[in-house]
Amino acid sequence: MLRDLKPTDIICGYNVRPGHYDMEGATPLRHGVNFTISTAYGTSCTLLLFTPGARTPYVRLPFPESYRVGNTYSMIVYGLEYDKFEYAYSIDGPNDPRKGLIFDKSKYILDPYAKAVTGQSGWGKPQRDQCVYKARVVLNDYDWGNFKTKSTPLDTTASSSTITGATTPSASSHRTPAMSPLAATSTTAKAPSSRSSSAT
Repeated sequence: MLRDLKPTDIICGYNVRPGHYDMEGATPLRHGVNFTISTAYGTSCTLLLFTPGARTPYVRLPFPESYRVGNTYSMIVYGLEYDKFEYAYSIDGPNDPRKGLIFDKSKYILDPYAKAVTGQSGWGKPQRDQCVYKARVVLNDYDWGNFKTKSTPLDTTASSSTITGATTPSASSHRTPAMSPLAATSTTAKAPSSRSSSAT
C-alpha cells in the first residue's frame, strides 16, 4: 500500500506534489490521481483535464521542471475523482520533421499507457478534428477471489532467440533440413550395426 503523501505545491488552484515515477499512466490514489509520462525530446509537459465529452480542457496543469526526473514527468493531483474527468497532455519541444521531431504544444497527446480511451465517433466515420482522443482513469479493483496464477518460472518462458539474431540475412537464409517422422522415431531406436547394413 502506498503511503499518504502530502501536497507540496499549488498549481492553478490544485494541490499537487511530485508523483510516483515508476507508475506509468494515470493511477488513482487515496486522495487523488498520479500522472506519469515520459518524453525523450520534450522540453515541457502540461496535463490537460476535461469534463467528460468536452473538446477543450477546463484546466491546464504544467509540470514544474522539478517534477521531471530524466525523461519522465510525474505529478500527483489531489482532489480529483478518477471517474469524473478525462485527460490528455500537451508537450512542447523541437519541431524538425527532417529529424523526426514534430512537437506541437497546441496538439493533444493521448497517454500511451491509457487504460481507456474516449472520443471515437464510430468505426469508419470521419472525425471532426484531430483533438478528440482523450484518456480515462480506470480503477483496477476487480476481485479475483481465490484465483491462483500458474507457478511457471520466468526463465522457462523466455525465448532464446533475439529479434536481431532471428532477422539477420544469415539466419533467415539458413534452412533446417526437414526431419521425417520415420527419422524422428529412428533416433530413439538402436542404430543397426555397420555389418548388418552392409550385408543388405
